[in-house]
Amino acid sequence: MKKLFSYNKLIISSNDKNKAISLIVNGNFSCLESGVNENRELEILIPKKQIKEIRKLFDDYGISVKVVEIPGILKIAENLKHRWGILIGLLISVMILTVSSNFVWKIDIEGNHNVADEDILCELQNAGLTLGTFIPKIDYDNLHNKILLNSEELSWVSVNINGTIATVKVKEKEKIAEKKEPSYANIVAKYDGYIASVFVKNGKKIVSSGDIVKKGDVLISGVINSQSQGVRYESADGEVMAYINKEINIKLPFKETIKTYTGNVINKKCYKIYNFPLNFSIKYRNPDGFYDTIEKKENISLLGISDIPVEIITTTYYEYFLEDVCYTKSQIADSAFSELRKQMDIQLKDSELISKKINVHFDGDYFYLDCELYCLEDIAIEKEYFLTE
Repeated sequence: MKKLFSYNKLIISSNDKNKAISLIVNGNFSCLESGVNENRELEILIPKKQIKEIRKLFDDYGISVKVVEIPGILKIAENLKHRWGILIGLLISVMILTVSSNFVWKIDIEGNHNVADEDILCELQNAGLTLGTFIPKIDYDNLHNKILLNSEELSWVSVNINGTIATVKVKEKEKIAEKKEPSYANIVAKYDGYIASVFVKNGKKIVSSGDIVKKGDVLISGVINSQSQGVRYESADGEVMAYINKEINIKLPFKETIKTYTGNVINKKCYKIYNFPLNFSIKYRNPDGFYDTIEKKENISLLGISDIPVEIITTTYYEYFLEDVCYTKSQIADSAFSELRKQMDIQLKDSELISKKINVHFDGDYFYLDCELYCLEDIAIEKEYFLTE
């Protein structure tokens, strides 16, 4: 009831707080709440109707007091009596609070670490629990059994309803790590190339400088056969530098359709109770034309007292039109070489460029730029192999 009616907060200095408490207790005044703030001042909440009598009593005893009025819901409603939109919204919220007290407003999930909330919510929905579920009709045993039968990742689940909030506690199944057989690796070629140098850390060198290799060829073997120790297996490791060719092919149209924004922005709102949209205006329909849309969802609370199962969905429309654009040879060439520089930065990230060859041609519709890169790069990559009996 404290938030329904207006009340006053009395702030009293630390020197007078004991005397003030004694006067309030002996005077049989109603004290809604009391405490000490960060400045060690005494704060007391009292009904508004007692303020005159208490202030006179404090004045008689020389107690200095600061009074702050805290408006209640009724006072706020009175101030809003000419703002019908807000009052109607408040009335709708109160009705929703009253009518939907037997429905699930919110679902909280606890105990999951590897299973996403969205996956658990999906399991709950399949088992019959979602926002808007009628609480008295929930069969908890059946609900728990359905979830556990359908889920391959949960070993235990418990659903508890407190008011309109469903708290779902879960335990995940322990995953038994698969026992892997020891694995070993060869070093193979990532690209076709001409070998420049080979440095072996582990394993047996298969290729030498000057050799030509194909993608996938073994460069350093993890299988070592010696007369003294026989065959042994290990993970090969090393660096194999090779001269390789890379190609970049760019194709750009002389004509294309682009998106141009007009600057016209439209905002539309609708309400959603649980998962049911409510559009109170026929004007809510999507606007004609071309638009990019961004949707924002916001939960409604009733004057800060409680969240209610209503969302305001604001959809923002950004208008654009499609425009056909024609480029000159100079413009399209600039774009092509700009794209070439970007792709070269990616292709040569781990390479040393030795040379490059560029070929440009075009037809009536497209501009073509082909670039051949000759570079030096480490082409060694690991490829696992497993021993079989």
